Amino acid sequence: MVGHEGSILCSAYSQDLGMLVTGSDDCTLRLWPVTEAVDSEPAGGIPGEHEDDHGEHEGGASGGRRGSRGGGLEDDGESLELRGHEARVTAVVDLGDHMLASVSHDMTLRFWDLHTRHEMHCTHRAHDHPIHSVEHADAREEVATAAADPVVKVWAAFKPFALKGVLAGHHGNVTAVKWCEWRMLWITAADDHTIRLWNPDTGETLRCLSMRGEAVTTMIVDAVNRCLVVP
Repeated sequence: MVGHEGSILCSAYSQDLGMLVTGSDDCTLRLWPVTEAVDSEPAGGIPGEHEDDHGEHEGGASGGRRGSRGGGLEDDGESLELRGHEARVTAVVDLGDHMLASVSHDMTLRFWDLHTRHEMHCTHRAHDHPIHSVEHADAREEVATAAADPVVKVWAAFKPFALKGVLAGHHGNVTAVKWCEWRMLWITAADDHTIRLWNPDTGETLRCLSMRGEAVTTMIVDAVNRCLVVP
């Protein structure tokens, strides 16, 4: 099975396709068959007749989320490659509806159509520093990105993929960003030794928690026990 030429730095699971998605320092994303794809097309059934010149489906051109259910990638036992990033891929997230978002040290935020394996949109210079995190808020159809700077940027997860807001308040570089579904708020950590909870509508800090010891570099939102786990 053909694989990455460098180290794997991130991964996500596409429920729609039953595939694992990995990002690497070889600048590529790869999709690996895990289980039978949901609503998959017969072999050779990757849609193409309704694409525009950029490999985008005409049905997704209107405002709102793309409703591209059905269809899938042919499971041939090999990984499928997505190219476009020009530096290491540091984070990837599944958006549903056969879509992915990925970020990289090339400072771009990219959205991918898994039907066509084409890039749908690229936001160049999404941050002024290498980006290391991307998180999806499904209830709000948003993604948030964090880089080696003190702010988190929130973007629409559908066309035109525009910037919706900036979460500013940390006094050090943001190290992690998570979405809390049951509280409907963003949670961020930074090397200023704080964790902040944010109002997603106003972008204001709801609570700031001071942490002792080393700065928090990763967080887990435990939806089962409804708590935030900080290693």
